[in-house]
Amino acid sequence: GHLRFCLITGPHRYRSSIERGGGFTEALQRSGITLDDSAIYEGGYTFESGVAGAEQLLRQDPRPTAIFACNDEMAAGVYKAALRMGLSIPGDLSVIGYDDSPLASQLWPALTTIHLPVRDLGRQAASVLLATDPGRADRGAAPMVVTPHLSMRDSCQPPRN
Repeated sequence: GHLRFCLITGPHRYRSSIERGGGFTEALQRSGITLDDSAIYEGGYTFESGVAGAEQLLRQDPRPTAIFACNDEMAAGVYKAALRMGLSIPGDLSVIGYDDSPLASQLWPALTTIHLPVRDLGRQAASVLLATDPGRADRGAAPMVVTPHLSMRDSCQPPRN
């Protein structure tokens, strides 16, 4: 498997960025891999910040073989930077995004990404609001759990070397 990973986060002030990046780094740590600060780029959840982050990270020696971007827009930016540098996805670089936006399946190769069932969240929110008795002080609502899953597409493969 891959041993040289990089991470492009969203702005550190956003909880989503902290949670997504934290989950990624914790999983690596459980496998005995620690990311140092030079392997992490704080992006802005934009295509442009994905390009800038990937350009910086891919200049490292040795070059990373895998990048996780904390949203699909930044992952698309990684594609552009890789193309500019003559790198193939997934041959030279594996890329994973987050959100499973429509863009993920439109990229070539199609982006492997984390799918969060947002529609299910909306349904659960509506269900809670429809069932709530406004006069009741203690709503006693049970916690809702929505499980993300990996949408495996074509942007990942084991490293060549």
